[in-house]
Amino acid sequence: MDLFSTYIQIDKNENLADSILIPCKKILSELPHDNRYKYGKTSYMEKTMEKYEKSFKPLYDFILLNAHRYCEHIKMKKDNLKINILNLWISEMYKYGSHGQHGHPGSQLSGTFYVHVEPNSADIILCRHECLGDPLAHYDYSEYNNYNSNEWRIPAEKGNILIWKSDLPHFVETNESDSRIAISFNLGITQ
Repeated sequence: MDLFSTYIQIDKNENLADSILIPCKKILSELPHDNRYKYGKTSYMEKTMEKYEKSFKPLYDFILLNAHRYCEHIKMKKDNLKINILNLWISEMYKYGSHGQHGHPGSQLSGTFYVHVEPNSADIILCRHECLGDPLAHYDYSEYNNYNSNEWRIPAEKGNILIWKSDLPHFVETNESDSRIAISFNLGITQ
């Protein structure tokens, strides 16, 4: 019997990634260096995106479309369902950049959209909710599957969007490419 499962919504739109690459690069070029983000740049906590808002309208639509698909997949009631983009930020990770394990409290869904992915760009690693306290985590298995794996690696691919529950722990290992541009976001849901 399967008791619990975590769903990840995945979709792809490479043309959308191509169409927003130039505005992303403009925003990144205007960002100051931040010691909290050593090997790259991020618009997180910055207001730089506001003047390029119109360029990202197709992305907002794509995010909301996939968020609704996520809710439909988990059988959330559609009556009065409203999904809002709470915040959204662009990050470019250079060689040797990484993100430690974290979640996104204060929202219901989170996700990322890959705009530019060079060869050897770091994947995202999604972790089982109980990964830090799993009493069977350090044993060897003849085959890894949904029951015994604490981490799932999803390759960074241009045009891919991933959406998950905001409390799902995730991280990015050391990036080995010169440039990996992703747009991350948090979504709020009301019924």
